[in-house]
Amino acid sequence: MSQESKIAPLSALALLLIMASSPHASAQTGAPQIVFQSATVGQGGIFVMDADGSNQLRLVTGIGDALAPVWSRDGCRIVFRRGNHNAGEGFIRTSIYVMNADGSNQRLLVGDVDAGLEEDLRSYFAPDGARIVFVSQSNDIMVINSDGSGVRKLTDGLYAFQPSWSPDGSKILFGSAGRPPRIRVANADGAGLQDIGSGTDAQWSPDGSRITFVSAERGHSDIAVMSSDGRHVRVLTGSSGYARLPSWSPDGSRIAFQTMRQDDVLLEVMDADGTRRTTLADHLLFEMSGAMAPSWSPNGSEVAFTRMPFPLSEITAQALSFDIYAVGADGSNLRRLTTTGMALHPTWSPTPRCQSGP
Repeated sequence: MSQESKIAPLSALALLLIMASSPHASAQTGAPQIVFQSATVGQGGIFVMDADGSNQLRLVTGIGDALAPVWSRDGCRIVFRRGNHNAGEGFIRTSIYVMNADGSNQRLLVGDVDAGLEEDLRSYFAPDGARIVFVSQSNDIMVINSDGSGVRKLTDGLYAFQPSWSPDGSKILFGSAGRPPRIRVANADGAGLQDIGSGTDAQWSPDGSRITFVSAERGHSDIAVMSSDGRHVRVLTGSSGYARLPSWSPDGSRIAFQTMRQDDVLLEVMDADGTRRTTLADHLLFEMSGAMAPSWSPNGSEVAFTRMPFPLSEITAQALSFDIYAVGADGSNLRRLTTTGMALHPTWSPTPRCQSGP
């Protein structure tokens, strides 16, 4: 691979590194796949592949402008964005698209959304697949029907980010500006807005009873959990490192997360009560914004993530390069799934592969 192919297509992402259609009839078959994005020159876009890295298929073409693919819960559709970093203005303007899991029927849902390089590059299907939540250009939480109709504004003036649906689809969790940033929750129609605490990277547990988040109240960032109403806060990590991007295992028993140390970024996992903390991998890609939490396989046996071939401390001496890896939840069988040097943001399908029906 040439030096140009490693560095040229990633102007926006390089700046982020610090010391880095309505649902169609379907059936489920085969093993779950992984969707990811690539910025390799001439080979950019959104791809899917099998869990062992084989059968890679490009669904969306485009260098640097096909962003943040996310599955529907049934694994039959993918929502994604198109947009480019504007170096003069310093932000990303994107449009939201939806497509079938095989890349067919790509349709524009809404254009010119998103106001920055904060944590808002992704849009999310509701659990029933009928709605999508996203952040508008004015940094408000918006909901749109998955057929492109009925766009609704749920917040006003909160500078919102990181929205996600509760597992039952009745509520939306999101962050908002503040010192420190606030965590808020509202009903799916925007009513019943509540401030439930401070922090970032908030995510529902699979059963909706708890929320994990990043707390910075002790002078460094820790992974913490609380009940869904903001009570019973418990800090799970207690080190001087910078912990972030918590991700629940599918059964809610474990949490994967990143830890930034002085010379490297680690993938760690622990039980949901903070015990049995284990390092799974090193050399993780660290992004200031637009980053994605580690992605669990549907059965909770493995975690997919983006990794560099060298530690963070050596980034100034090495050509920029990163690929998708997977590792067992017990730390075994670390393996590289892509070889382009420009693949990132893997997300495991929540179900077996979707096969279109008649």
